[in-house]
Amino acid sequence: MVTTFKHFVLLGIGSNLHQELNMQKAVELLLKAIPKIVFSRWVWTEPIGIESPPFLNCLAYGQCSADLMTITNTFKTIETSLGSTKEARLKGEVAIDIDLLQWDFQKMRPADWERPYVKMLWQELKNVGNIPSGSF
Repeated sequence: MVTTFKHFVLLGIGSNLHQELNMQKAVELLLKAIPKIVFSRWVWTEPIGIESPPFLNCLAYGQCSADLMTITNTFKTIETSLGSTKEARLKGEVAIDIDLLQWDFQKMRPADWERPYVKMLWQELKNVGNIPSGSF
């Protein structure tokens, strides 16, 4: 059976708790969920809107055949499996956060697109990530 990749996704991924370990685990799980995915380099950033340790962040660009609800649920399942809970987030602890920044041609989370590290990493991904022209 041939899998047809119908949708383009751009993800923002971050952690402020056991950062390197949780980011590596998230990468491994995302590679299983989205076989055609490319990750940016990781960068440290200061927290925005919460008091917490610094975040380790990256972007990921991929192609998937899942619909929006299914892929969003997959991201939530990964977050939960790595220990991300509402209670922990209320205390400023983010084991892993996977945000869908773009689905096909629809930009999500407009405020995130204004963050300097998102702009920088997206430009880097476009330059080296073999992203098809017109996909975003």
